[in-house]
Amino acid sequence: MDLYYKYRTLENIEYFKDIIINKRLYAPKYVDLNDRWEGNYTHDIEVEFELTNAIKEIKRGLGIVSVSRNKNNTLMWSHYADGERGLVIGLKICDPIADIRDVIYKSKLPSMNEYKNLNRERFAREVLTHKLTDWEYEEEVRVFVEGRSFVKVKLFEIIAGARMPEDKFVELVSLVKELDSTIKVRMNE
Repeated sequence: MDLYYKYRTLENIEYFKDIIINKRLYAPKYVDLNDRWEGNYTHDIEVEFELTNAIKEIKRGLGIVSVSRNKNNTLMWSHYADGERGLVIGLKICDPIADIRDVIYKSKLPSMNEYKNLNRERFAREVLTHKLTDWEYEEEVRVFVEGRSFVKVKLFEIIAGARMPEDKFVELVSLVKELDSTIKVRMNE
């Protein structure tokens, strides 16, 4: 099992507590992710409306957790962890029916022509595993679950951002120790 990293703010402490207590990450639908090109694809061939609708419905039924392979990326700290005032959670995916895939970065959206031999379900996941090269810095891995909103995880460490106020860090250490003392907590260098 690989170790992955989830960058987070502490805006809503209840969501953070839920991650620790229930050992799970929220898996939003693709339309709730932050990239406006998420789930889009091109096609040169004439495609039946029924087929594009079926693919859209399959994508809507998937929950997606985005994690990174990199625990110390300045842009990720800035974009997803409140400018280094948030944290990064080191974790392993331990959900037996989750589909884990590395994101593929390309200069163009995926084309239906490239994947015309795939069935609808596989094509939908393939599209959701592609992102434009602008996002390559994320080193993203996607975890798909069908018909569910959460993915089971095992937490190993929490790394507080270098700009987290000291009193917030002390509160964080205390909270994590109270909820699950097996998780290591440290400040990022």
